Amino acid sequence: MRTRMSRLLLACGALVSIVACSNAASGTGSDTAQTKSISSLAFSNVTLELLAYGQSNNVFSVAKQKSLMKTKALSSASTSPATSYFALFQFDLGTSTSAILGFNVYRSPDGSNFTQIGTENYGNPTSTYGLGSAFQYYDYDATLALGTTYYYKVQAFDSLGNLSSMSPVASATFQAPFTLSLISPSSGTTVTSSTPTFTFSISNTALWSSTLSDYFNFSLYIKDKTGLPCYYGEFRYNFSMGIWQAPGAYSSSTGVASWTPASPISLGGITYSSGSISVDLSNSSVKNNNDRYRNAYTVDTGGALGTFPFVQGTTYEWDVFGDWWGGSYDDLGASDAMDSAYFVKTTSSSSGTGYGVSYANTYLNGEGSLNGSFSFSY
Repeated sequence: MRTRMSRLLLACGALVSIVACSNAASGTGSDTAQTKSISSLAFSNVTLELLAYGQSNNVFSVAKQKSLMKTKALSSASTSPATSYFALFQFDLGTSTSAILGFNVYRSPDGSNFTQIGTENYGNPTSTYGLGSAFQYYDYDATLALGTTYYYKVQAFDSLGNLSSMSPVASATFQAPFTLSLISPSSGTTVTSSTPTFTFSISNTALWSSTLSDYFNFSLYIKDKTGLPCYYGEFRYNFSMGIWQAPGAYSSSTGVASWTPASPISLGGITYSSGSISVDLSNSSVKNNNDRYRNAYTVDTGGALGTFPFVQGTTYEWDVFGDWWGGSYDDLGASDAMDSAYFVKTTSSSSGTGYGVSYANTYLNGEGSLNGSFSFSY
């Protein structure tokens, strides 16, 4: 899935951070040249993300470290687990000879009947936007419902009130929430193998379905008590193929996994049964995923992930995350750099791409997350 959804917030070009705004000017203009200019405004990379989190929204009241903006969420849903969720609509604008003042946002429950739900106004722009300018709209409407498909589109306007054509439509479906719990090795356990099996569980087994999910992504992260990473394995279950996979390559500059264009690697050593997922570190393909990462990445770790297999008499901590954002400013395992494990379902069309994503309860918490990191000794 590695758009990587919210990583699109860091797309090349001008980044325009959007907050809800109810007072804005829009309308039709009388200037023929201006009308012609903005009416042909090009929209690209139109993306909708419907994001659900398996924890209450009070977790999101604290700004994410090094984040571009303060994280928000809807009120908790009347579900178990307590849930936060919201919609994020993103798009790029091409070159315009008229400075874009803002855009009107439209939402539909059926793809046909659209209602204007908001207007974003940037104030008094001083320049035009060039190709690759990224725009976002966050929809925190408490009437949004989990399990529902929504459609979004926008229409830009300039300072003269000229309107562009409508953007392409993107749609997605809100996924149900789930939580993740660490099981084994349990906290404080002494293991007898230098390559033990690690097991965790997911609360909502209904998501384990090719109808509801394209992929389940997670990473196993282990460090010693000094904070030195020892093992990092990034994995996903491909529901259409019915197999576990690892990235085919890692970036030598950031360590970020590359699922494309490199072909994913089929794995043994990972099993799923009745909500429990086990990772056997003695399996060569699982162990080799750590080696591929270690050999590729040199920014923060100097090309090494410490000692693995584990050393007798040493205490370690382990946890389960989703993706690592990477980047030279992010340390492996830093809570601001790690997503939580997630299910994703993609809806693609000739107009826009939609993602329904359900994140586990570890989002934005790092080691010491709601499910807690477990310690073990060997």
